[in-house]
Amino acid sequence: MHVLPFLAVTACLGAAPAFAQDPDIPAGPPPGVADGPPGDMITVGLGGAYGPDYSGSDDYRLIPGGIIRASFDGVSIVNRGLRLYADVGPEIGDNLSLNVGPIVGLRLNRTGDVEDEIVDRLPERETAIEVGGFIGLTVKQLTNPFDSLSFRLDAYHDINGSHDDLIISPAVDFSTPL
Repeated sequence: MHVLPFLAVTACLGAAPAFAQDPDIPAGPPPGVADGPPGDMITVGLGGAYGPDYSGSDDYRLIPGGIIRASFDGVSIVNRGLRLYADVGPEIGDNLSLNVGPIVGLRLNRTGDVEDEIVDRLPERETAIEVGGFIGLTVKQLTNPFDSLSFRLDAYHDINGSHDDLIISPAVDFSTPL
């Protein structure tokens, strides 16, 4: 006798939906709890990744990491790697915003942490403290109410003389919830 298929069919026939909410409870925060100003929020996270010492390296290591995203009074703050961006740009329309603001960050390239015989031949550098700005455009709600496509140009220079370079880099970001 095939007991397992019989039990599986019986379990499926006996399945019923579970009602998880009482329809009489109003939506929103509990009574007495005030809503915060719209758009003000902060998110902080810590984690790590396992990746190469540098682009093209065969040596991998555990790299600690963290994120911060915040929005207060129309100013959005976000980190991208070791750089912190403060977006003070206005909304241009319902689905379009101008992104503009300052950048401050660190560059840790060739500061002595990489163990590679070829890289060891290069001169070591001090940690670079970089300051600059960015400008870009963000288009929202392309495929759903929550996604966005951004085009951005970053420019920054080290202020402590570590590499004495001006770095300009373009970026394209697409964001959508999973």
